[in-house]
Amino acid sequence: MDATSPTDQSAPDAPGPDPVDATLDMETPLDTGPSLPDVGPSVDAGADLDSNGGDLGSVSHDAGPPGEDSGVEDPTPDGDLPRPDQGQPGPPEFARAGDPRSTRQAGSPDSGERFVESCPEGQVFVGIQGQLHHHRSHLGRLGVFCAWMGVVDGRIVIDDRRPGPLRGLVGDGEEFRALCPRHKAVVEYAGFANFLVDRLTLYCARPVLEDGALIWEDSEAILSIGGRGGEAVPRGSCNRDEIAVGANINAGDGVDAFGLICQRIVQQD
Repeated sequence: MDATSPTDQSAPDAPGPDPVDATLDMETPLDTGPSLPDVGPSVDAGADLDSNGGDLGSVSHDAGPPGEDSGVEDPTPDGDLPRPDQGQPGPPEFARAGDPRSTRQAGSPDSGERFVESCPEGQVFVGIQGQLHHHRSHLGRLGVFCAWMGVVDGRIVIDDRRPGPLRGLVGDGEEFRALCPRHKAVVEYAGFANFLVDRLTLYCARPVLEDGALIWEDSEAILSIGGRGGEAVPRGSCNRDEIAVGANINAGDGVDAFGLICQRIVQQD
């Protein structure tokens, strides 16, 4: 299945522009300019909201710099697990199975240029960074974070997070960054959108191995980014036997649309 084709058959999106295949090279750090500041209250234009308009409360957090702890208490702490060296730590321990599946995109999937932001083999989607529009009304620029994934003592390790390029041209507002806690990956998203993506919330989960494949159970929301406008977007989810391996981003002057790329992941023999 084409990773750029939404799979909601009840209300398919109109054909969009030709996608740009932007498979990311995460083996060396990308030069993304000055380091982004830690996410603070000034970045978030309004209360943290879930897809139903409810207050997320304590699930919002300071993501911290890449490679550091998120500040959220992990129900399965791993202080004894080693973290990988910088760069790709050897051959991937996991392989993708079957075709990638795209969730429905929030916003205007027939506007702007589509970028298929696919993490390299052996890595998963773990967060976002970017800039708000100067009016704080919507996302102006957006990029993804990918991270290496491996197994240590039978448990999943997800770390060594690397940023991809920013998409969108006008993002002269506050900078933001929202990352999953260590050893968790993106599995769902929600937000608010009309013609542009006004607000975006990612949901992260810790994958576990079951019969040689990765599955997830409960997800946790991280920092909700953006303005107060737009219509609520129903939560877009990977299946329980899929993990997000990237995102479909449409962008022009701002971020026109966003959706997840999900895929089954199995352990290498």
